[in-house]
Amino acid sequence: MDRNPPTEFHHRYTGWQFGTCFKCERAVQVTVIGELTVGAVAVQLDACLACAWKLERLHHNTRPTSLHTGTAAAFAVAYAAARRELAA
Repeated sequence: MDRNPPTEFHHRYTGWQFGTCFKCERAVQVTVIGELTVGAVAVQLDACLACAWKLERLHHNTRPTSLHTGTAAAFAVAYAAARRELAA
């Protein structure tokens, strides 16, 4: 997996500001990448450039596997592999 985002990747997101990344928990420049909602409670997810890139790559690598095979087991295997790679 390519660990370093290309220079233009930074511009795919807007609103970079100082904050805490939800994944690596570093206090750095972060941007909003989504929202986690459970019931009536919504939490904004902020990620740093490195973690946003890792999540984009995770999505890119698991999406074809899950869509082409159509099985939950294949998706679970791809997701577990991507999680191991992100943890490294």
